[in-house]
Amino acid sequence: MIGPVDTFKTEVLEHLASLEAVLLELEITPKNQELINTAFRSIHTIKGAGGMFGYHQLTSFTHHLETVLDQIRKGELSFNSDLIGVFLDVGDFIAGLLEDTDFSEAQITASQIHLDKLYDKINSNDRPKVLDQSINTLEKNDSLSQSCFQISFKPDLNSFKSGLDIAPILRELHSFGPCYVETDISRLTEFEQFEPEECVLSWKVILITHEPLPSIEDTFMFVADDWQISIEAISSDELPNETQNTLCRNPSENSYRDNLFK
Repeated sequence: MIGPVDTFKTEVLEHLASLEAVLLELEITPKNQELINTAFRSIHTIKGAGGMFGYHQLTSFTHHLETVLDQIRKGELSFNSDLIGVFLDVGDFIAGLLEDTDFSEAQITASQIHLDKLYDKINSNDRPKVLDQSINTLEKNDSLSQSCFQISFKPDLNSFKSGLDIAPILRELHSFGPCYVETDISRLTEFEQFEPEECVLSWKVILITHEPLPSIEDTFMFVADDWQISIEAISSDELPNETQNTLCRNPSENSYRDNLFK
């Protein structure tokens, strides 16, 4: 039976193959918005899933690629043959990172070279460091309407044994917008019967975001078959007062949420 980590690696290679095909098409039609969106979603999915399976350096690296692709899809930058060449090289590099969750010194050096080349092509002096793992929320256009989602997910009992980490999922949801998170501990047993490798927790999340439903569903792409997941669009009028107050706070005043998602 194929385990979740092997499934993750297979899915990443499929996304990289899709990315390569899209990039080759973009050499002919560099302004094709559908192709640009596909390239963005491939990198976005790899970034989010990488954190779930402990590939935190891969997540950090692909975050910078996602930022550039986001600027391209917003029309702030344009694809050209040089930029496409960099992304093709990056795809091959990412495939080689799947054998280890930690960067070697050689991989750190190589990844920084790739980022420097990328930022050379877009004429940016703001050079990120590959080991900078801070994943900041992208600026959103305030003229766009926001949606409110109620998300519930209950991981499979063996999720921890499979090497899955819940925190990157919550961090990914938080990157979409203000979150109110509740952890359900009702399935916790007495200490004598407690099994630390069994995931008996579940979560409820209220999310206010500009992101569409498919982006939120992508967060759970690699666990959708094994977890109990519910994502429902709701009206802000349906929110409990406690939730509304929490989401309306200045983030700096909400130390619990800040600490959870750092």
